[in-house]
Amino acid sequence: MGWYQVEFLIEGYLLPFLLGHLQVSEIMLLEHASTDTGSTADGKPRQYALGFVAANDGHGFFQCFQTATAYLEFFLLISSFRLGQPFKFHTGAGTPLSDPTALGRRKVTFPKYEKVTFLNETPDSELSELSKEFCKPIWEARDLFLKLESEKELIMQSSLGLALRYYAAALQADSERRLSDVVIDLTIAAEALFSTGSNFTRNLKDRLSKFIEEDKEARAEIGKTIGNFLRVRGLIAHGNMTKIPLKDVRTFNLYIRRGVEKALTMKLYTKEQLVASS
Repeated sequence: MGWYQVEFLIEGYLLPFLLGHLQVSEIMLLEHASTDTGSTADGKPRQYALGFVAANDGHGFFQCFQTATAYLEFFLLISSFRLGQPFKFHTGAGTPLSDPTALGRRKVTFPKYEKVTFLNETPDSELSELSKEFCKPIWEARDLFLKLESEKELIMQSSLGLALRYYAAALQADSERRLSDVVIDLTIAAEALFSTGSNFTRNLKDRLSKFIEEDKEARAEIGKTIGNFLRVRGLIAHGNMTKIPLKDVRTFNLYIRRGVEKALTMKLYTKEQLVASS
């Protein structure tokens, strides 16, 4: 079987305006696309990127779609975590490709969203220091993705993969001002990492606080905040919450980020590994 190029339209602020394209890996290319005239829930214009993924797993055309989609999904989960931004994607056409070096040269789908060619075709090394600061977050996301790429399937099937999915869902809900869903999704992300047994609230408070903080006094304060957050989650789940404390949501979000960051750094992917390290 030969190579196929699968095209994607990615919604979200993935590439800064100063970066016209990004070669993520040998089999993935991103290009900044034109901005939609519509707007998001907060009134900002929608930003788009075009994604091109090369796939050749030897199992035929339709399997290549699944392989390419899983590859992009993992990259967007890592990018969503690193950038703190939600992303959606739409799958386009799959076309024969001579080899990965020809990736992105021919586009079939999403004609409305043309590549923005005036932003820059400047090599990264020639960008100004200020431009590099704007590009730094997506470069860091790319580097983290490449570091984890070989363990993609292991991570996606693990407790950490589940936490990444629900953390990304929380970001999406936040962008759409669905605060109650943010609380539920963040709680599921935390439970995926540390919750076991019937006394899940105590387990989660103790394990997450110990995992992200060494100082005992700071742990106690973190545990108190987690407890408050979980009470809010319980009230929402039973339809009794009228006002959600935004400060607690933002703080709990930070705790989840710290936990996921440490888990990725230490390569602790399963719940058993995470609980043993907390």
